[in-house]
Amino acid sequence: MKIFVPILLLGAAAGIFFGYTDGNYRATLAKKEKADQIQQAEKNAYALNEQRQKLTEMRNKISDFDVNKIAKMLPDSVENVGLIIEINNVSKKNGMGDIKSPQINQGASGKSAVKGVDSSKYGALSMSFNVTGTYDQFLSFIQDLETYVRLVDIIGLSFTATKEGRYSYNLTIQTYWLK
Repeated sequence: MKIFVPILLLGAAAGIFFGYTDGNYRATLAKKEKADQIQQAEKNAYALNEQRQKLTEMRNKISDFDVNKIAKMLPDSVENVGLIIEINNVSKKNGMGDIKSPQINQGASGKSAVKGVDSSKYGALSMSFNVTGTYDQFLSFIQDLETYVRLVDIIGLSFTATKEGRYSYNLTIQTYWLK
C-alpha cells in the first residue's frame, strides 16, 4: 500500500500534465508565435509607412510641369498619331515642310526575338519618314530631335541630292514607351 499511493500520485500528476498543462502550454506557444508574427507585421507596416512618406515628400518636390514632361518623355502608350504630328511640327519649325511617307513599325526594339514571355519594361516603335531641306535645316532638325521631349534615337539615315543645295533625307527613328 505504501507503494500504491506514490504510484497513484505520479500517475495523477502525469495525467494532469499531459491532459491539461501540456495542452495549455502548446496553445500558449501558438498564441505567442502568432503575436510575434503580428508584431513583425506591425514593424513592416511602420517601415513601409516611413518609406511611403519619404517617397511622397520626394514626389511633392517635383513640379507638375516636370511630371508632365517625364510622362511625355516615356509615355504609357504608343501614341503613333501624336508622334507623327510632333515630328511633323519639328520638321516645319526648321523649314523642312511636312514629313512624307511616314511608316510605323511597332515592336522593333533592336533586340533579338524574344522567346516565351517578354518581361521587358518598355516597348519600342520605329518610324521611317522623308523630309526635304538644306543641310543647315537638316542639322537644325537633328538638334531639335536631340533635345526633343520624347526619347528618340536615329537608327537609320540616307539622303539624295534634289535641287540646288536641297536634299531628300530618309530617316528611321526609334522611340519607346512603358509597358
